[in-house]
Parts: sequence; structure tokens; C-alpha cells
Amino acid sequence: MRNPGHVFSYFKRQKLAIEQFEDRPIQSPSREVAKCVICPTRLCACPNSGTPLQIHLGVMQDPHRRGAQRRSRRALSRPCFVKERPCVLPEPSLAAGSGAKVAETLLNAFVTRGHSHFTGVPCSLLKGFFRLLEDPDCPAAYIPAPREDSALGVASGLAVAGAKPVVLMQNSGLGYSLNVLTSFNLIYDVHLPIVVSWRGHDGKDAVEHDVIGRELTRLLDVFGLPWTVLDNERPEDSVEAFLKQYDSGRSTAVLIVREGI
Repeated sequence: MRNPGHVFSYFKRQKLAIEQFEDRPIQSPSREVAKCVICPTRLCACPNSGTPLQIHLGVMQDPHRRGAQRRSRRALSRPCFVKERPCVLPEPSLAAGSGAKVAETLLNAFVTRGHSHFTGVPCSLLKGFFRLLEDPDCPAAYIPAPREDSALGVASGLAVAGAKPVVLMQNSGLGYSLNVLTSFNLIYDVHLPIVVSWRGHDGKDAVEHDVIGRELTRLLDVFGLPWTVLDNERPEDSVEAFLKQYDSGRSTAVLIVREGI
């Protein structure tokens, strides 16, 4: 058993550290403090300046948890918003493979129609699209998500705040995303455009994709989610038809990517 004096001394040091942290001003001369769109009641310190706040990426920690002082200072030092860039992508490169050209055309089609935020979980059929999103010069903001249902939560917050997000997921992640869709998005009319890769559509993929690949479109029909299959020969037309189904936020629509991009 520990010496009670040591335990008392430990908690005394922790209390002192917390008090010092709480007394520490958030703003420093080199940082701008602004309210966040997503959490307007909190102030977020950011090393950038001169740009409107769009999304809060820092995580405010409970100061009474172990290590909170260190984590909270690190969170406050992260950028809290993305800079506005011209929403224009270069024309698809003829030297690139067909999948890469489709990915560039697809992203350009979304961005020129005002969709500025993307979130989701990577998939091998969407790797070219994710590569563009991760490029520092991409005109859109990409927020990685650990799970597809978490991506729906992030996108829902962005949509409520006035942004136009797009969710990306593999069809295997659609299963446990249905709970979020049916208990929140479809109930409260927080509709989102969702891009879903179609693993197992031909029955020649890994065995775990066989069932969801065979039943994907019927599953979407059961829940009343309109869908469009991406035509790699005419991706802009597919996006146009897909966003027409989305109807400016009046319906949750799905764009199905059958071939890799």
C-alpha cells in the first residue's frame, strides 16, 4: 500500500498544476482567438489569422483528467479553421490513368457546385479521390473519420452549421451507418450526399463483401435512399444526376462508385 503522505503530495501537485493551467490565458500575442462555427460557446486559439473560421479541429479536454494540461495545450495549438482557397481544380491530366482523371473530374464537379467539406473512411476503390483530398493544395477541406457513422456525425454538424459536406464510405460501413441515418438524419431532415464504393458487386471480391455487394441497391431502396451509379465515362453527368436526387438538402442521396477511381 502506498504511503498516504505520498498520495496526498501527488494530489496536491496535481491540484496546483490544474490551478496554474486554468489561470493561464488562452490568447497569446501571436494568436487570434475566434469563436468556432461548430462550437460557438468556446474560444479557439489559432496560429493562423485573417480567415473566417470554418471548422474546429481542436479537442477541449476535461482539466481534471490525468494529462489534461498537456493535451489541452496541444489541442489549442492546432489550426481551428481551414483557409478559403479558390474553388478551382486543374483540368484532368491526360497523362494520368482513367481512374485518376475520373477522381479529378468528380472532385471538381463537387467543388464547383459549392461542396467544400469532405469526411469519411478511405477505401481502395476511392483511393484516387482520397489522394486528391489529402493534397495540401486541395480547395476543399478533408476531415478524416475513424468510422463511417462518425463521419455522418461530423457531416451532420457541418450541414447544420451551414456548410455543404460530402460523406465518403465503403458499402461495408453502410450497415452500421443505417442506425445514424434512420434515427437522426432521416428523422430530423439533416440530409447528406453520400459517396459509397460498391465492393463485391460482381461476386469476385473478398468474401466478406459478397452479401452487402449483392444487396446494396435493394438495401438503399428499403430505406428510401435514392441512388446513382457513377459512370466513369461521364462522371460530371453522374454527379449532376446524383445532386439532383439530393435536391439541395431535401433528400439523402447515394452515389455508388462501382469501378476504382
